[in-house]
Amino acid sequence: MKKPLTLLLCVSMVCALTACGNAKVPESADSQGKDSQTSEAQTSDAKDALSAVSHEEPVTLKIAYDKLAFEPVADCLLDEVLLDKFNIIAEWEDIEDADFSTNVTLQMAGTDYPDIIWHCSSALAQELSLTGHLLDVDSLEEGLPDFIQVFDEGVEGGWDYVKDMLGAADGKLYFLPAKNPRLTAKCWHIRAGSMIKMGLIDSVEDLPTTVDGLVSLLEAIKEKDPDSIPFMVQGWGNVWAGWNYAYNVRDTFYQDYFSGEFIPYGPATDNWRNMLITLNYLYENRLIAEDYLTITEDETIANTIDGMYYAEFNWAGSHTNAMNERNSQTDPDCGWIYYLNMPAADDSKHLYDRETAYKSQGMVLTDKLEGDRLARVLEFFNWTATDEGGAFLSWGKEGVTYTVDGEGNKVYTELIMDYDHSTAPAVQLHAYTRYQQDFIPNRNIDAVIAVSGPVNIDLGNSFEAQGYGYFKDLNFKFDIETQEEINMLKTLLTDTMTDYSNQFVMGMLDPESDADWQTYLDALDSCGLQEWNDYYVNYYNENLK
Repeated sequence: MKKPLTLLLCVSMVCALTACGNAKVPESADSQGKDSQTSEAQTSDAKDALSAVSHEEPVTLKIAYDKLAFEPVADCLLDEVLLDKFNIIAEWEDIEDADFSTNVTLQMAGTDYPDIIWHCSSALAQELSLTGHLLDVDSLEEGLPDFIQVFDEGVEGGWDYVKDMLGAADGKLYFLPAKNPRLTAKCWHIRAGSMIKMGLIDSVEDLPTTVDGLVSLLEAIKEKDPDSIPFMVQGWGNVWAGWNYAYNVRDTFYQDYFSGEFIPYGPATDNWRNMLITLNYLYENRLIAEDYLTITEDETIANTIDGMYYAEFNWAGSHTNAMNERNSQTDPDCGWIYYLNMPAADDSKHLYDRETAYKSQGMVLTDKLEGDRLARVLEFFNWTATDEGGAFLSWGKEGVTYTVDGEGNKVYTELIMDYDHSTAPAVQLHAYTRYQQDFIPNRNIDAVIAVSGPVNIDLGNSFEAQGYGYFKDLNFKFDIETQEEINMLKTLLTDTMTDYSNQFVMGMLDPESDADWQTYLDALDSCGLQEWNDYYVNYYNENLK
């Protein structure tokens, strides 16, 4: 039997974790007092800034910007609006390094940090809040009435619910989130045209809704096309994507929709094991690629063009378009579709991941902003949530990025539709507005449909109409010290789970062997699974049950 790759490493790391976890550094009363005074001063400054806004003199803002996420153009439309409407001159600091978070953290540790961090994650915002240099949104609400109204009117539980879900350990919110206008994001993509041509199905209605039916279809494809790789996989995270919904399991904590039971760690359950048994079957029968862990993006694209793939689980809409665009070069009748069903191992337990009504990323404001500079920034962000602001950020500028047809409908221009990639116009719009479409607080639903067609609307309506269950959001709020320990445990457990799960998929370990499965569970235990379970079960029982 091959020795597990992470067992010895995890044992040693858990020892180190235990030693570090027992070493508590007391916080001085002076330090706590200074933090409190700083917070009160920031709140006071922020509220004072809201009393008046003057546009007489221009103000310059330094904005940290993740260049890897965008393709900016000089003098973009957003720069024009900032200057013309708010008399703001934006100095965009393009951070080119791959690790945006590290570079921003280093900036915040010094004195030359920006006024705004553009599109910061919730986790990073919480981490940076410990520097004392971030403005909390709670103290800025008076200047954001339209922004808040978007959530009060469009999210169950309203703005208070969003703040509770996204707030830091101190209960405050340190970034401006965006409302999510879609109903769902990912689904199965099926090469239905080719399957019909091969005689495997007569129509889309014949596609399977169970795991057994889906596996049988993949086997039939392999028999008809022996050189194919029926299920497309690139990397570990994608090998079980989609199958986890079929087996009602997550790779972390969750509440079982059907039983109501709280599961502190999904990869230690029988559901995860059953999923691995199916994935091992797919691997052993060459229904997924032997080199799924190492295959590159370029190789995957080449395989798609050559017609190697027949099913995948991926982002809805734009990815379906991409598969058709590539595959049709060798098979004009490939007919990739997004599937309005989610196969399930148990036909009575179909599940999907309903998206949250908000985004856990957004704009972060630092204490470099005060007085009139802060007031204008708040005025701008509040404007982004209005109908006028939402329309501009969703569509751009008439005559430049969109036109209006005879019936009053907006249509993207060739500048957007033909910009580099034709499958996701909103991505190209980023270059002209610098405002990533997913983070627009009041995004125009027509623009959502223009980007991906009605796919997200179709999927959400279909899943809900069929009565599918969904993974519910659970809001765990640990203190900073506990969260740091949990983060370390998560790294250990994830590395171990990934290592062993791949061994199960590839047959180095047998997922049907009780002895091999126990070896895996023992490895998780050595990496702190019990401590993880205790943290989550205790919090759930005390606060969420």
